[in-house]
Amino acid sequence: MGIRQPGQGTEAAEEQPGTDEEHNKDQRAAAEAEVAAYDADKRSAPSAGADHKPTQETGSAEVGVVGMAVMGSSLARNMARHGYRVALFNRTYSRTQTVVADHGSEGSFMPAETIEEFVASLERPRRIVIMVKAGKGTDATIDTLLPNLEEGDIVVDGGNAYFEDTRRREARLRELGLHFRGSRYLRR
Repeated sequence: MGIRQPGQGTEAAEEQPGTDEEHNKDQRAAAEAEVAAYDADKRSAPSAGADHKPTQETGSAEVGVVGMAVMGSSLARNMARHGYRVALFNRTYSRTQTVVADHGSEGSFMPAETIEEFVASLERPRRIVIMVKAGKGTDATIDTLLPNLEEGDIVVDGGNAYFEDTRRREARLRELGLHFRGSRYLRR
């Protein structure tokens, strides 16, 4: 495993958009293309069948959530209730165990004790939603994930990040061949 490091390869550097509006338009187009490609892959994939039992080894979780505090566990539970197989990780494993013990009947959860188990439990391209405290916690989580990710994987920051931090993270991960989206998770 591993991802391309900045400066490797012969491809030319991408041109930076001239305005925030152009940047946002490019981001939306890229996200829509990723979703369309994912949907096409899902439609062409053979069905797993009713007796399919996901395990960490099979890489069969459709999405992963890092951070099992109130917002992260609620998001994971919502996705599981809507039929997604959800990998769970929290730096304190007991919190992950509590979510599964209290809400495991709501859907298909795949708890992971280590970040390596978590990443391995996800089907490719990996789709990871980070729901940790904004700032240093988000950067630390990304740094922990990076050695385990591959080019084309998708990381979404669902925290309340400062927009300049989001831009910095997106540029950094783009250089590594990863897709990054800042997407605040708002409560109403």
